[in-house]
Amino acid sequence: MLINFFRKLLNWIYFEYCYLCKKPSYKGSLCEECQDQLVRNKITPVKIIDSTPVYAAGFYNEQTSKLIKAFKFYNQTQLYKPIAIFMNELWQQTPYSKEHFCIIPMPLHKKKKKQRGYDQVLLIANEFAELNGYDVDSKLVTKVKNTKPQYELNKTERKINVSRAFKFNKNFYKGQKLLLMDDILTTGASMEELIRTIKNFDVNDICAIVGAEAVLK
Repeated sequence: MLINFFRKLLNWIYFEYCYLCKKPSYKGSLCEECQDQLVRNKITPVKIIDSTPVYAAGFYNEQTSKLIKAFKFYNQTQLYKPIAIFMNELWQQTPYSKEHFCIIPMPLHKKKKKQRGYDQVLLIANEFAELNGYDVDSKLVTKVKNTKPQYELNKTERKINVSRAFKFNKNFYKGQKLLLMDDILTTGASMEELIRTIKNFDVNDICAIVGAEAVLK
């Protein structure tokens, strides 16, 4: 009984505020209620790109978009953890969850990283890897073309924008199964180009997961 009292006292002292509802949260930067309200996706791939299954943890609705935009564009780096947990909930229900993967975060150009100050997908990937005992490799595939932001472009322009944007550094590849990761999937142009780049080197043991699936308006 005394232990429970001190546990509650510590929780009260060290609580955070939930980013979405602004209420006190004892679960970190996203409270349990808001985490539960994120809209989950079905446990089936949302796309198959060149035989590669691509899973999306949820839908890009009002809550999810607020979460990802804050994390990606407004320096709310603490949100990497609830996003990784959200993605892992779906991942654990896929047929691949018991296998060992090396995570490849969607590469970010060095100029974009300098401008933003951090690599948001790499932060998610590191937390996701810790939850699953996976490895993370941000050097195996790098971005060599400083592309325009995809959200400014239509479907055709997006494909052109990311064409030849990535480089596969084959000397780093040791035969691992690769799990490609991104925060959001809209047309899938970036993921398609990433998969194409890797498969050009006869690396085919690949699957992918993103935080949310969006629809291009």
